[in-house]
Amino acid sequence: SGKQQVPSVVPEEDWERYVTVLDNFLLFPLGRFKFKWVLVMMGLIIYSCISVPFRLGLNHPAAGTWWGIELIVSLCFVADVILTFNTAFLDGDHLLLDKVMIRNAYLRSWFLTDALSAVPMELVDLAVVLFLPHITEEGGYGHNSLRWVRAMRLVRMLRLLRLLKIQRYINILEEELHANLQLLQLVKVVGAVVYLAHLLGCFWFWLGVNSAGLRVISD
Repeated sequence: SGKQQVPSVVPEEDWERYVTVLDNFLLFPLGRFKFKWVLVMMGLIIYSCISVPFRLGLNHPAAGTWWGIELIVSLCFVADVILTFNTAFLDGDHLLLDKVMIRNAYLRSWFLTDALSAVPMELVDLAVVLFLPHITEEGGYGHNSLRWVRAMRLVRMLRLLRLLKIQRYINILEEELHANLQLLQLVKVVGAVVYLAHLLGCFWFWLGVNSAGLRVISD
């Protein structure tokens, strides 16, 4: 008899009362699994922010084992979108437990950023190779095909949108660890400077290679 009815909205401090009485799969933003997932996502974001400019700027696409790693990263970002649809949404000092409310809140907030950065371009590239082999760097239907391929590669840049969520993840870590990570502010500044140098280096390499090609074409 009488299962405890779960309300749609609960105060943040009362969320533990409802963990064991939920009938459907639902994660909590302050739970242990979610905390570990945040650590994983932070690692993948840092990896992506280093690898994406490198691969695009130096024209060094992933191959072999690295292709598999890139695919796993993309699938993890897709999984993050799915998990977020099934995670209680923190709205101010209350948690939304109703899945319709969670969905609507997510669609209004981070969904677009997460969805764009989760496009599995490795699978798109594989589909192009299997089903559209005439669209390649070496041949095809001329410059239009080549531009299409390059445009599709630039979609990977959307993965950098995940940088917008770094501060949110840091706040979750601070709350979970019950610590004010003041030293982290210095690390963030140093990291931003190093990352800017990385971006500029990749961009200048890309600009040098492509400007040389443009000069050959113009001549």
